[in-house]
Amino acid sequence: MNRSIQKRALALALVVAMGSVHAQSTSGSIVGSVGQSSGTSVLVENNSGFSREVPVDARGRYTAGNLPLGTYKVTVKRDGAVVETRENVAITVGANTDV
Repeated sequence: MNRSIQKRALALALVVAMGSVHAQSTSGSIVGSVGQSSGTSVLVENNSGFSREVPVDARGRYTAGNLPLGTYKVTVKRDGAVVETRENVAITVGANTDV
């Protein structure tokens, strides 16, 4: 009986700990899809100078994960040329922002 109580207490402690870790998240992700994937990348930039360029996969999808909170400009580039830009894309804590 004691072993059963210990297992339940451990499971409860893990659930509570995971909730605390998630609540302390200070980052988010920008995700989306583009029509053509060959030679395409996505550049995300915020006002403080942070930037990251991510590739587009074979299905035309991209993910820029673990981004600091802020507002971003998202630029789709194909073979180095700008195809489309979206500004004022806000990151939501611990979530994916679909662009």
